[in-house]
Amino acid sequence: LALADEQCEVFRKMRDQAVLAEPSKAIEHLNYVVSYYPSGTKHAKGSELDRRVEQARAEAIHAIIADLRTKTKRDLGDDPEDWIKVHATSGD
Repeated sequence: LALADEQCEVFRKMRDQAVLAEPSKAIEHLNYVVSYYPSGTKHAKGSELDRRVEQARAEAIHAIIADLRTKTKRDLGDDPEDWIKVHATSGD
């Protein structure tokens, strides 16, 4: 439980930092949230703790993308990989 809480806190921190950051840095935070201990690496995939962590991840991703839409005045959809990929190729 403590490990799951720690992971959820990391997602909250990344979300909070992304909201205060320039778009390029916010996308770095988004990438961190996406790649930080994927489902099944710290908890059994599909377990209650895994679902809790993945819900916190999804909420952080949603919030960061919503903020990026406002900051960039662009809409690349809800898939974080699309935002990350465009940033990697454009340097925005």
